[in-house]
Amino acid sequence: MPSAANLDVLNAQIVACEACPRLRAYGAEIARVRKRQWRDWSYWGLPVPSFGDPEARVLVLGLAIRWTAILTLGKSFSANVAIRDAQRVHKAGLYRFVRHPSYLGLMLIFLAIGLHARNWISLTLVLVPTFLALSYRIHVEEGALSEAFGEEYAAYRRGTKRLVPGVF
Repeated sequence: MPSAANLDVLNAQIVACEACPRLRAYGAEIARVRKRQWRDWSYWGLPVPSFGDPEARVLVLGLAIRWTAILTLGKSFSANVAIRDAQRVHKAGLYRFVRHPSYLGLMLIFLAIGLHARNWISLTLVLVPTFLALSYRIHVEEGALSEAFGEEYAAYRRGTKRLVPGVF
């Protein structure tokens, strides 16, 4: 990391250069601005959104939903699609409103990442593959749950949406 003394030396060298007056003026301005930003603590925190930023709020909401869903399932939660012997259909907590709140939270987390990029292409590149992968995973998971729980899960499916309450 450059120190303030090194920046002062670099600034003096740029200003002393006689080759091109416009380049010298530009270099002096850049050195002045960078030196000021480097010394300011807010410069180092720029990539991290504050809680006043919409994407930070969406991220916190997504994390809260995902972890609440995971903790609600307890030992029934698995990274793999698998049905445990003592597993049952969960209908309490977030599972009253959507069948896959953990995936809803994950989609919100990726939405926050895409929003943080502040660019439509990045948002699309983050959300579309994630949505397609989660849609496939939901399809596989619902097949396994329907096979394991039969009519109980079919009734639960009729009464709740997959990801977004009242919508999808």
